[in-house]
Amino acid sequence: MPWPLRATFAAMYYSRTPRLTNDVDFMMDVDLQHLELLVDAVEQWPAYIDPLETILETYLPARMPTNILDGMLGTKADLFVVVADGLDASSMARRQKHKLYVRPDVQAWFLALEDVILYKLAYFAKSEGSSQRGYRV
Repeated sequence: MPWPLRATFAAMYYSRTPRLTNDVDFMMDVDLQHLELLVDAVEQWPAYIDPLETILETYLPARMPTNILDGMLGTKADLFVVVADGLDASSMARRQKHKLYVRPDVQAWFLALEDVILYKLAYFAKSEGSSQRGYRV
């Protein structure tokens, strides 16, 4: 299943408003074997990814993202593993393909606008109101 761009980049895409962020969120509908292959592949890049054990023991149970960090460029990708029920499952079913670039012709899967709003509200609630960006879409 294609990985849609989650709330951070999708919010910028829908609002057409630039954000001062160098990260992108991905949702991955992935099993353990493919997650392990992804971690192994990224470990070959000049970037950092959390060790598989940390992902499995800490991030997945807490429904937190793992990160890929490129220290040279200062960019980051948050990788969210889809949970088979709830908002994750329904948002994957509603994802939409949009044109990301015209030249070259690149398309990407995005969460639907209403799901971006729901994830932003959920993030704001998780931060107990301390997030200054979590509620802006």
